[in-house]
Amino acid sequence: MIAHHIECETATCVVCSSRSYEIEAEGYDYLYRTSPQKFRFVRCRDCGHIYLNPRPGAASLPLIYPPNYYTRAGRHAGILLGTVKKFIVRRRLSFFRPVFEKKAAVLEIGCGDGALLMDIKTRYPRLTVSGIDLDMSETVTAGFRAAGIGLFSGDVETMTLPEAAYDLVIMNQMVEHLRHPDQTLGNIARALKPGGLISIETPDINGYDRRIFKKSFWGGYYFPRHMHLFSAGGMERLLAANQLQMVRQFSLVAPIIWIFSLKAACGRIFPVLRKPESLPARLFSDGNPLLLAIFTAIDGLVRFCGGTTSNQKIVARKKTDGPESPPF
Repeated sequence: MIAHHIECETATCVVCSSRSYEIEAEGYDYLYRTSPQKFRFVRCRDCGHIYLNPRPGAASLPLIYPPNYYTRAGRHAGILLGTVKKFIVRRRLSFFRPVFEKKAAVLEIGCGDGALLMDIKTRYPRLTVSGIDLDMSETVTAGFRAAGIGLFSGDVETMTLPEAAYDLVIMNQMVEHLRHPDQTLGNIARALKPGGLISIETPDINGYDRRIFKKSFWGGYYFPRHMHLFSAGGMERLLAANQLQMVRQFSLVAPIIWIFSLKAACGRIFPVLRKPESLPARLFSDGNPLLLAIFTAIDGLVRFCGGTTSNQKIVARKKTDGPESPPF
């Protein structure tokens, strides 16, 4: 892996526009080693929002998402992991069944390898399904076209979406990667039909395990690809500013964040873990089903006991002038 110098820019709080902050955490690209630079997350002194500052500029995006990035490498595409992932995603989307069972339009932003959209289209062929991602392989592109799935390749932060076109927009582990999530959420709100829904999955800064790795190694920091980290309250405030009303928020298991946290922390002691192609590094990865099972069980127990994990799901509805219909 070639280490690059990442050109960065100064950022301000996206939730309240304040420029006043204090340093929350500092660290490196522990997973892909794309740069030797130290990056830092700061906490807004006025509203508590946590964001990367300074952050990589738009021109640096191809450098921080290398060719071996997991959505390109297909690390979760094996039979076992692919089946487990499909089961989990189906359960998480089950409460959107009323949307899927009518002739609705669904858009996924950050569709990666397209597995989610392919599954949705197969199960609900009457849906109009589309996906957006920064870069897609020829295999994914060909699969989308063969399945009748619309494809938009490019940066959603600069893309103009069609107005009032979608019943449901899905953003899984995406909003934290955006440099300007406020603008993107505004764009999405305009693209939703009246009463349309947006489903967001994103790290939760109130996760119990962040307290252990808070200063540097927490996997949710994901230096330097995560630009913003949200609490439920911060996300609700950002959604409301863009005519989107939160209707549901709850914790999800976060085994991958646990694995990333421990890998970063242990890499300080065992240098072999810093070499992505070494056997220990490949075993100590989010593609290891044993580790995924262990930390899924731990987070599941925490959820059962009413605790907050490092992953959250948020559902919001586009505000309308008329009476509100039930959320689901």
